[in-house]
Amino acid sequence: MNKIIRKIQFLYHRYIEEILFGNYLIPWFHNTFKKVKKKKRLDIGENVLVWNIDSLGDSTWITPVLKSLIKDPRKFKVTLIHNELCSVLFKGYENELTLIGINPKKYYTPFGINDFKSLPLKKGMYDSMIILEMGSRPADAGRLLGHYLGIQNISSTYLGRLKNICHYVAPENKDDSPEYWPMHFLKTLEPFDVEKEQAKIDLRLNQTKELDQVLIHPVVAGYGMSTKMLPLEKMKILIEFILNKTVYDIILSSGPGEERYIKNLIDMLDTKIDINRIKNVSGKLSIMDLLRVISESKAVICNDTSVLHFATNF
Repeated sequence: MNKIIRKIQFLYHRYIEEILFGNYLIPWFHNTFKKVKKKKRLDIGENVLVWNIDSLGDSTWITPVLKSLIKDPRKFKVTLIHNELCSVLFKGYENELTLIGINPKKYYTPFGINDFKSLPLKKGMYDSMIILEMGSRPADAGRLLGHYLGIQNISSTYLGRLKNICHYVAPENKDDSPEYWPMHFLKTLEPFDVEKEQAKIDLRLNQTKELDQVLIHPVVAGYGMSTKMLPLEKMKILIEFILNKTVYDIILSSGPGEERYIKNLIDMLDTKIDINRIKNVSGKLSIMDLLRVISESKAVICNDTSVLHFATNF
């Protein structure tokens, strides 16, 4: 019976919410009745709302935009709505921004994107809005929020189906490399005539003293799938090389629920190596702990995941 219920729930979310409402009815309604005239120049005003409810790694890419707004001589009052799990990433900005952390889950579904009354925001509070999203659903949710709040100048990244209810949409990003995304997000500032900072991640964290260690994070954090990890056989060869040819110790990490992959990797290692030089912290690190370990490491070996973006900060 439980399998049947889960199947019905899956079909409902997939075909009713995602396809019927998400792909057709909601876009049709807004595209038909709420067309917004595109503008080449926008008046940013004084109060700016920034919307980014992405995951950990993707959230780091908005920092150049935040720095650009903070350094502008007009002294904007900036509010950032972000994924509450990413709050720790913006600690260095809390004296210069108003930070509002939310649970983003409901804004990834068509029926949830109109639930804005729970947010501590009032209509007429903001002059402009900047939407910095990689995902189509949260981008569309941000656009609907902008109109719900009556914001007159909305600039957004390209993704999503409701692009024509924005006043400015940055050109489509055709480069999938992680290095390009901060540059792409900065393009949303072009109609506001704000001087852009360098397209470099800046989490405003202190650099700790480097230790003789190498961090290896072979699994894409949060996915827990073997298809999203570096080949264990190659990791085995690499670890044995580092331990045999260098003085560096090894730190092995992963996200919660992915510990079994690290255990399998350790079990594969040659019994002759000094296992005491390997520290297994898989599933045990908080975000701040992970950032500290990255900062302390001589090198970081990882997949294209949040760990990679954190490492570029240092």
